[in-house]
Amino acid sequence: MSYCRFSTNDYQCDVYVYASVGGFIAIHVAGSRQTPDTPPPPAIGDWWNRGEQGIADYMARDEAVTAWLATAERKVIGLPYDGQSLDAADEASAAETLEMLRDLGYNVPQFVIDALKEEAVEIAADQTKEGPA
Repeated sequence: MSYCRFSTNDYQCDVYVYASVGGFIAIHVAGSRQTPDTPPPPAIGDWWNRGEQGIADYMARDEAVTAWLATAERKVIGLPYDGQSLDAADEASAAETLEMLRDLGYNVPQFVIDALKEEAVEIAADQTKEGPA
């Protein structure tokens, strides 16, 4: 399961985070990012609830985002973890790692940190219900 990809937030995300088949949370940090001179095209909201028109709106915005990024320069981020891959033992430590990366200046979506923290709480609650192994 992927929590976010480099394409998240109109390709302005510096991390790719997913639950690895190895039983840990994998965190890949970008080494560079696209740096557009203008803001992205306006969001379109709940396109998935508007049938064919919603799909058409989504596709039109996707084309606009692609054109917007085509003019963007790609620049090295220049922070300590550029291009590195990190492994977190569990959801709580993944959230901590992402907070550390964000504090250093990487673009890390808050919703990813929140989701990992929420899952950590749910896992801890489930383990408490089950009792000691």
